[in-house]
Amino acid sequence: MRAGVVIMFLALAGYVVYTIVSNQAEFTAGFYLGVIAFFAILFVIYRAVGRWGWFGIVIRAGAIGLALIKILTVMRHLPPA
Repeated sequence: MRAGVVIMFLALAGYVVYTIVSNQAEFTAGFYLGVIAFFAILFVIYRAVGRWGWFGIVIRAGAIGLALIKILTVMRHLPPA
């Protein structure tokens, strides 16, 4: 429990430092890496729940919904190049 809290605060501190010292190019690169990581994790979840019966179908539908929302968000709010 305590290790998780420490990791969370380290990640938060890293994010704060990053937002202070980063420029626009680094933000754009991080944005696209985040989108790729999001879809990679979503794909792994989608594949993993394939054999869970009706509960897996519900989770897969949620994964598809999240993917569609992410695609719409990326299309509407692209970072500056």
